[in-house]
Amino acid sequence: MKEELSGNIFEEQAAINHVKALTFTRKAGTSGETKGINYIQKELEKNSIDSIQESFNCSSGSLMKLLLAFLFLYMIIYEVILFFNQFAWIILILHVILVISLMQGMKYLLDWTNLIYWGKKLQSNNVIAEISAQKPRYKRPVAIFSAHYDTVSRVIPGPIYMVLMVSCLFIALTFLLLTLIISIWSLLAIFNLVITGIVFNIIISVSLVLAISFQIGSSIAILNKSLDKSVGSLDNATGVAILLEVAKLIKKNPLENIDAIFLWCGAEEFGLWGSKQFLAKHFEELNDKYDLNKSIAMNFDIIGRYVGLMDESGLIKKKKMNDSLNDIIFAIAKQSNIELKKQKSIIGTGGDHMCFMKYAKKAELSLQVTCFATNKDARYIHYPTDTPDRCSPKTLNDCIKVCHETVRSIDKRLE
Repeated sequence: MKEELSGNIFEEQAAINHVKALTFTRKAGTSGETKGINYIQKELEKNSIDSIQESFNCSSGSLMKLLLAFLFLYMIIYEVILFFNQFAWIILILHVILVISLMQGMKYLLDWTNLIYWGKKLQSNNVIAEISAQKPRYKRPVAIFSAHYDTVSRVIPGPIYMVLMVSCLFIALTFLLLTLIISIWSLLAIFNLVITGIVFNIIISVSLVLAISFQIGSSIAILNKSLDKSVGSLDNATGVAILLEVAKLIKKNPLENIDAIFLWCGAEEFGLWGSKQFLAKHFEELNDKYDLNKSIAMNFDIIGRYVGLMDESGLIKKKKMNDSLNDIIFAIAKQSNIELKKQKSIIGTGGDHMCFMKYAKKAELSLQVTCFATNKDARYIHYPTDTPDRCSPKTLNDCIKVCHETVRSIDKRLE
């Protein structure tokens, strides 16, 4: 394997050259997106890899902004009640309604199998390539490699936006806790079990300040428009490059027992639309054709100064990303003397791997999904700072090697 990867089929400068060639904006629904698609398909054509382009409808609305807008309006009701503190006990009822609404709403919004059209309507495209196994058999496994190619930038830099979002979340939770105390206190006061006084009024004042702070912060976040100024080298020309090079390696020497599908997703930045639409259209077909219980899906999103691998999933209750795929990847990396760092998901971020995980879970399948990402380099994304000089050629090559050797290792175990 090492001899194969050090030979002519592995071009050391190829991946970083792809990143440099993609140094233009690729926002969904623009001419830059079309230019990006053309580049991907031309590179595949050069290496005799057939590909298709699938168009789909999507929208530019942000679910996180929708949630902030809902909380903004809901807090106005709280503020009105707090000005008439003798009716503060009503907040207890509002809390119950809010919790039920959030539980049901978030359950629906975070179900990545749902196609929720909100905001400006757009059309985007996926690029799909498939390389069949040398020994195709019925219900064989499949390896799905995915990366989005679209870019987006914001008025507010990524790091500041993340701090703003986390701050808004913290303020909202603190506000809800204080108003819960106020509502219970007010209810007990009605029955003369406690008295309201200076402490009660101070808590109300603090709650009002928090509500106003949240509304200012959430307004800034909601008005943080998407622009077309970032060339998206880290996010996600690196992922595009890795998929192209892995596809070239597998085309040169196809897997024996596993089909390989390569998916370059469009409109990921507007809500994972490419992977959602791909799975909505093809998941049943994939499940009929392949044994998804023995299959894998690898996503690549932000590969910068080092190779990172998501090791946990879940917003609150964390669990292992997959049964054994990550273990195999870490073992391959160690054997190849490649540094591979465990990563955790960041609040407010997501990736196409989430759609694959959700579809598998819904179908009660044990498809093993993972995501290569570099958390520390997220500070540069969604802003003009996301440029090719942030990308390490060695990191890209290390990621290609680990990915390729992992799928080869899994393929050999099926012999």
